[in-house]
Amino acid sequence: MKKVVDKKGVMDKIKLRDIVFKTEPNWTTRLILIFEGDIRGEKVEWRKPVTIKLRPSICPRCTTRISGEYDTVVQLRGFRSEVLENEIQMVMSDLGMIDDLIDIIRHKEGVDVYFSHIGAARKFIKTLLKRYEASWKGPYREIIGTTSSGKNRTRNTFIVRIAAKRR
Repeated sequence: MKKVVDKKGVMDKIKLRDIVFKTEPNWTTRLILIFEGDIRGEKVEWRKPVTIKLRPSICPRCTTRISGEYDTVVQLRGFRSEVLENEIQMVMSDLGMIDDLIDIIRHKEGVDVYFSHIGAARKFIKTLLKRYEASWKGPYREIIGTTSSGKNRTRNTFIVRIAAKRR
């Protein structure tokens, strides 16, 4: 319990008794918190009006997913793209990194897997190397523009060639 000092004296054993909404919950919600406690043995009720203002925002990772922007692409080559696509889904769900996956695009030569950041791509490649006999190259960095502060923005590309046999 908490002691609170108000104009009448020290309040002992203060607790929140109720919350009364004055408006419907939305971006600006008004409510009243009703506290109760004791002042020198006398029960006292205290009402505190509160306004809650929410400012919705989207996290950087969600913004990246929504916009389709990606940081790293892993080009998988080696055998049929249908098999690769199924394996990609299994690996991503096993690693718990499905949120880092932006897109999977099937090509005649193989599959391109797009990631939100390079760390997820490296973890994905490491897992594939454990499961298959494979070789990889990269990252190859491509300058795609500049930031507002003047730094170069780059995208990373890894190339993974998978042998047909599983370890």
